Amino acid sequence: MSLAILTLSRRPVWVRGEYPPEGMEFRMSVDGSWQLIIDSPMGKQETTLNLSNVDGVLTGTMVNEAGGMSTEIFEGRTEDTNLQWKAKLSKMPVTLTFRTTVDDDLMSGTVKAGFLGSFRVSGEKE
Repeated sequence: MSLAILTLSRRPVWVRGEYPPEGMEFRMSVDGSWQLIIDSPMGKQETTLNLSNVDGVLTGTMVNEAGGMSTEIFEGRTEDTNLQWKAKLSKMPVTLTFRTTVDDDLMSGTVKAGFLGSFRVSGEKE
């Protein structure tokens, strides 16, 4: 017997009723470009996040075109659907610490911005 796999919105649906079938594991790919919105005290900040995940090590760049900033992420890692990374702001001495969860093409979580506090972050994969 074989299982048929349908793909809807980039997420497989296992026809035989189990998700995923026993003994199989489904891993979401976080690789690619994400459009993030950070709810900061200065208003909503739109950022493009380009990610690559190799064996649980997350690398990439964050670009805020409106603010004219681009920075590499560091100390990035993935575990199941949880992501964690840091980025330094170039215009002020603050390190941003992101903790998010990915569900299909959506990302949500928080970003801690040092003495400025923590804010909600959400995003969608392009």
